[in-house]
Amino acid sequence: MNKFLVTSAAILGAMLILGCDNKTETPQASPPPNPTPSAMPSATPTPTAAEKQAADVSKAVTDKAAATADQAAATTADAKDSAAAKLDEAKKELGEDPQTLLDKAMGYVKENKLTDAEAILTKLESVKGKLPAEWASRIDSLKTAITSAKAGAGALPGNLPAMGK
Repeated sequence: MNKFLVTSAAILGAMLILGCDNKTETPQASPPPNPTPSAMPSATPTPTAAEKQAADVSKAVTDKAAATADQAAATTADAKDSAAAKLDEAKKELGEDPQTLLDKAMGYVKENKLTDAEAILTKLESVKGKLPAEWASRIDSLKTAITSAKAGAGALPGNLPAMGK
């Protein structure tokens, strides 16, 4: 949205400054008289109304873009602070860092210690509402890993005889 406003303002400003040059000129019979020194323009040209308007529009768009960027930065900072506060709250309730627990549980799944992994999953699910939103997918991934490990462990019977040579 901001890029659209900046682009639109730039196009509008260019159109205002350049204007339309579709004039047809007819040659004059005699050249205009030489201006007197007092009638000559000053060394510093004064901006036209179109140039002033273009500058005002450009400044307004720039100010709006800067304000929007500041607001986005503040919102991002608030979200980070909120996520950190949620993690701290969950950490206090669990007595341990949620990421550490998640890593332990995944290790237990790899070692096929599914009872231990399920115990950690239960703990994490108990504080799921207190964790930041991105943690929901992490906990769901752990649950899926445990379910898959259970299905894989049940597929092979544990009392297969050893194969001879």
